[in-house]
Amino acid sequence: MCKLCHPEWQAHGYACGELWNLDGLGAQAELAGKLEGKERMGVQETPYFDIPVHRYIRPVLHTLIGVGNAILDYLIDIVESEIQAIPAKEIRLRREIREIKAEIKDLRAEKDEWESLTVGSGKDQLKQAKKGNGGGKEKTGKDGGRW
Repeated sequence: MCKLCHPEWQAHGYACGELWNLDGLGAQAELAGKLEGKERMGVQETPYFDIPVHRYIRPVLHTLIGVGNAILDYLIDIVESEIQAIPAKEIRLRREIREIKAEIKDLRAEKDEWESLTVGSGKDQLKQAKKGNGGGKEKTGKDGGRW
């Protein structure tokens, strides 16, 4: 595992990044609470185990799925650019749709996690505040319905 972020290692012929070790991950995790965004380098918490890794078993299924997806994307790009005449704008919009669908999936997972929170986590207070409509003031829309 190295310190390169996703866009850096996706390009063909990328330069290898500095390797992580457990000490480096632990040090980064201690800083993670103070850092935001890209500076966190994807580290959110300290490793569960302090056991040095000497051997690593590659997840073959996930590797094959990744290779299969890359081949499919490449095939679609060839079809769209050379076989089927599709305007560049439509190709861009199709990619944006894929990104938006992925974002929707992430937001739904976040919503499901929020809804699964238990009593006493602050969620109940927010629900009560929402039901109270900001201190008893009732808001109505143009059609007279409450919101």
